[in-house]
Amino acid sequence: MSLAQKLLKIDAFTKTKDDVRIRTRSGGLITIMLLLTSLILIINEWKMFNTIQIIPSLVVDRDRNKRMNMFLDIDFLNMPCDYLYLDMMDESGEIQLDITGTENCQKTQLSDGSCNVKGNVYLNRLQGHFHFAPGKPYQNPVTGQHSHDIQEYGNKNFDHKINKISFDYDEDLTSNNDNKLIQSFFEGSINQVISEPLTGTEVLDGDSYKQYSYFLKIVPTRFEDLTKRPHPNRHKSELLLDGTSHDSKIKKVEKIQYTATTHSKPINGGRDEDHPNTLHQRGGIPGMFFVFDISSLKIINKLQYRMNWYGFILNLLSSLGGIFALYTVLDKVAYKTINYYRLKKDQ
Repeated sequence: MSLAQKLLKIDAFTKTKDDVRIRTRSGGLITIMLLLTSLILIINEWKMFNTIQIIPSLVVDRDRNKRMNMFLDIDFLNMPCDYLYLDMMDESGEIQLDITGTENCQKTQLSDGSCNVKGNVYLNRLQGHFHFAPGKPYQNPVTGQHSHDIQEYGNKNFDHKINKISFDYDEDLTSNNDNKLIQSFFEGSINQVISEPLTGTEVLDGDSYKQYSYFLKIVPTRFEDLTKRPHPNRHKSELLLDGTSHDSKIKKVEKIQYTATTHSKPINGGRDEDHPNTLHQRGGIPGMFFVFDISSLKIINKLQYRMNWYGFILNLLSSLGGIFALYTVLDKVAYKTINYYRLKKDQ
């Protein structure tokens, strides 16, 4: 037996002659369905291939020397600006008094009698707190205790609306076009991940002797783009300030997110209104306090495509093969069913 005859004998892919093939209308309809399904499948696979996913991971934060910038925009609804003070202190012992008197953070008396505080406050990367309190701040020369002169506090209160509180690094992005472009490149991903839980918070208690506390956990976050996508607003031939191509480097941007929990208590002490079994200790001054802590871990959000070219081709071929096998079975079932009823009708 020759080699050709041996190959012919073991052929697993037997062929049917064209003159014995039967074409049916049901087969044509199923073929159209197969083509439409395959087209939809190809489009979906292509969309999935171009889908960018965010993969988070945790690392130890080694950038401990960067100063942070906090942006504030708060309305105090029943507090004159000339009686409102913002002070800050951290665990190093550094104290900043009356920050709203600086150029970066300003108080504005509004026509409805409320006071708006808006601007930037610079923070060391240490645990600490800042607070809004009535009356001029002072330090006790004997005990070193920080306090405020509230003799003229009267019937004012700390009802407030937080228009925005956000954190960023103390960097001048406006002077660097490369940084501005990279920021805009990640804008969609940043909006998807970074949250500002205190933005939009509004408190309308009307209680003059109440202390409001917000506990913030600040988490450094980095976004890294591994897709090597070109920036839509930059020409491919344009170079960065250091002379390298924009697309030859991994684009990254440093951001800060935070979580927040709230607490309020009457400074006169007594039982909690919402939790009768809770007793508040008497003491303190009315005001709005923010206690912040810096996480020692950093979140790395890596942007990358859901699959590579090999995965795309493999998924597409396997899916098309499965669809073709399914419609082949459907065609055989339809053909035999139609023949069965046709023969039964002829009898």
